[in-house]
Amino acid sequence: MPTYEFLCKNCEKKFTVMTSISQRNQVECPYCSSSDLQQVFGNSFFFMGNKNKGGCQSTPPWGGFS
Repeated sequence: MPTYEFLCKNCEKKFTVMTSISQRNQVECPYCSSSDLQQVFGNSFFFMGNKNKGGCQSTPPWGGFS
């Protein structure tokens, strides 16, 4: 199940929720129960093995493959 990070516009707290993509819009703030949320997209860093080069490739936080 995917993990999503939200910022509550009411109490301004950040929190992470594990939920299905279809129920992502039904999330409420665990601190104040508000549903006025903004999804936060963090910096992700993925590693993928590359058999041809014998090493790893990664995606930098700003996107794209090196």
